Amino acid sequence: SHDAAFFAHRMALMHQELSGSVFVIPQFGVSSKEMDYTLTTLSSAKKLNAFESLSKLDDGSCEAAEDSSSADSQGGSIFHALNDMWWTLSGPYVRGPKKDQAKVDDSTHRERAKTLDDIQLDLIRLLTENEQYSFYGIDLSPILMVDNMGPRDGMKTSEIAREVEEFGGKVCYNGMRLAQLAAFGYTINVLPGAFALSTPDSRNWITVDLSGFSTPPGASRCDGCFLFD
Repeated sequence: SHDAAFFAHRMALMHQELSGSVFVIPQFGVSSKEMDYTLTTLSSAKKLNAFESLSKLDDGSCEAAEDSSSADSQGGSIFHALNDMWWTLSGPYVRGPKKDQAKVDDSTHRERAKTLDDIQLDLIRLLTENEQYSFYGIDLSPILMVDNMGPRDGMKTSEIAREVEEFGGKVCYNGMRLAQLAAFGYTINVLPGAFALSTPDSRNWITVDLSGFSTPPGASRCDGCFLFD
C-alpha cells in the first residue's frame, strides 16, 4: 500500500524502547483491475468478498498445502487470526477514530492481548512433532517487519533467526521463521494500516515467462522439504 512506509516508520518509533517485536503485514489478492491501494477500497472489497487465494492467483497452490489445509488447518488458521486482528486494529483508519473510541475499553484491550498471546502459543506449537506438518498448510510467504534487536540483551535477529534466501517461498518454510521468532520470545503482532495487494497489473509486472524451461529438483516452492521427508 502507498502508506505502508508511513505505518512501518511510525510503529518503529513507537517501539524503539521495546525490543524484540515482529509485525505481520497481511496480503490480499484480487482479480479485478478496478482496485487502488487505499484502505477504504480494500475495506469495500472485503465487504464484496472480492478477495481470492494468493497462491492460486499467482501460480497455483501446492497439492501438499491443499491436503494439509483440509486435514489440519492449524497453520492456516493462525494467519486467519492475524488477518482478523489486523482488520480490527485497522478499522479506525477506515471509519475514523471517534467512532471506535467509545467501543474500546479495558476489557477490549485485554481480549485483544489474549488473542495475540494465543496466536503466539499456536505458532510455537507448530514446532512440536504433532503439529510440524501444519507448515504445509501455510501456502503463503508472510511479510514481516522484524526488530533486529531481540527480546533479551545480546540477541540479534540477523544472527539467531535470519532470513535464509534458499528457504524463502518454500511452502513448508513459510511459517517456520515466524514460529521460531515466537519461540525465541519475540512479541508477535500485526502492523495496522499497512498491507500488500496483488492485482492483475502487479502480477503482470513481476511475472516471468518460464515456459520451455525445466525446473531442477528442489527449486520449486512445492517440492518436498528435507525436514519432513
